[in-house]
Amino acid sequence: MSTLLPTTPAFAFHLLNVMQAHNVLCSMELKGGQADPLLGIAYQPVKVDRILDCAPEDQSLIVSLGEAEFAFNLTGHRFAYLVSKRQIDICVSSENHSAWFSTTTMKKAALDAALDYDSESDDKIIHIEVTSEDFEDAFQFLTNLIREGRVIKSVKVLGDGNQVLTVGYVGKVCS
Repeated sequence: MSTLLPTTPAFAFHLLNVMQAHNVLCSMELKGGQADPLLGIAYQPVKVDRILDCAPEDQSLIVSLGEAEFAFNLTGHRFAYLVSKRQIDICVSSENHSAWFSTTTMKKAALDAALDYDSESDDKIIHIEVTSEDFEDAFQFLTNLIREGRVIKSVKVLGDGNQVLTVGYVGKVCS
């Protein structure tokens, strides 16, 4: 039996995006602690979204299976995965619960797409505090990302003129 590998929320988002793009059906079991599953959902189409245009502690990964929708806070959950020769398994867990996602058998093209991941192309979240000593460094980092071909996808202005920017490539899905 293979072991799940720890991963980032961005890679879990990528895997779920692959499932969505290739119309792969996915099941889910939601467990509380060590108990038997509290909820099970049979194979359903996957839809995934991210909420990034907010403070880091409020950012979430939203997974829809059929008519059911689940939100996983990025800072309060751990992510793990396994891409086998036939399917993808993902576990999203916290201290109180875990959600286990498993796909049906997938085509080779979909599995290849799942493994074709470049973490350098992820959206970057940049916090710019205009009154801080680090403003120039943050601004230079933003400028470099734009020169690489990224665009500013969203901006949230916080109190005192501080800003949270999501910067990424045009072709990447972000909400």
